[in-house]
Amino acid sequence: NMNGGRIEGYFISDYEKVKNDFLSLLTDERMISKYGSGDKFLFAVGDGNHSLATAKAHWNEVKKNLTEEEKLNHPARYCLVEIVNIYDEGIYFEPIHRYVKGVNEKDFLEKLKSIKGDFGYFDKETSGKNSFNVTLPESISAVDDFIKAYIKENGGEVDYIHGEDNLKKNVNSSGVGITFSSLKKGELFNFVANKGSLPRKTFSMGEGIEKRYYLESKMIISEK
Repeated sequence: NMNGGRIEGYFISDYEKVKNDFLSLLTDERMISKYGSGDKFLFAVGDGNHSLATAKAHWNEVKKNLTEEEKLNHPARYCLVEIVNIYDEGIYFEPIHRYVKGVNEKDFLEKLKSIKGDFGYFDKETSGKNSFNVTLPESISAVDDFIKAYIKENGGEVDYIHGEDNLKKNVNSSGVGITFSSLKKGELFNFVANKGSLPRKTFSMGEGIEKRYYLESKMIISEK
């Protein structure tokens, strides 16, 4: 499909070994050396397309009508997840930019310049950059809070754009583009361990055009 390559999966029967290998990483010494505390932080959950949140909401509805015994192994209690090593060279982080339209561009940009963050901004006529010494997640959070407050007071809309070229195409018509740098892989777990969840739409694994492949698993039972 569009020269996008292929995806392949394999069934692992010895899952206890795999599980124990993961658990062996959760030593106090390792956690303290990485994050400064003994918190058992091994996986960061990336809720792509809200799928996990949807599965959780569905389970909360289903379990209302189940007995305690039925809840233990009901299919809706589980969902398929994919565990990946973010340091694999096939995985790379790309920024997700903000596109704000339906606003007075000059007024919006003038007020945006006061936000303490590290980001770029532009409209059809001007461009600039804020370079405060704060982390990328903190920059995104500050910008998102500003956008939300500005739209509430003045109207307008915000969209999340993959790729700076796509952002420029939108701004060529109207509106304001706000650009961010890529999150460094080494910053992800340390930030979450010490400061909590990332702001929504902090980064994307690859560009938008690459989001074409999903690995799905189903159990097929033969009834004789």
